[in-house]
Amino acid sequence: MFTVVVPLKKKMKVNGDWITSVTYPATGCSLYTREQAIDVLRKFYQRSPWLEGDNRECWAEGEHERFTLHFPEQLV
Repeated sequence: MFTVVVPLKKKMKVNGDWITSVTYPATGCSLYTREQAIDVLRKFYQRSPWLEGDNRECWAEGEHERFTLHFPEQLV
């Protein structure tokens, strides 16, 4: 089961804390399967394409694995 991490362009202050990224799915929702996480990464890429290694690149992470859209089959 995976969460998708989306870096923000600028830091945001939320409830007194500075955040630099947002995670999906929202708190209280079921985590994504690997295939669903890849689909979510694709949607974010279509909205705002990034180059490989760009600091805006989204990634998915699970308990034992972390991957990006550019490397969906490899551990990063």
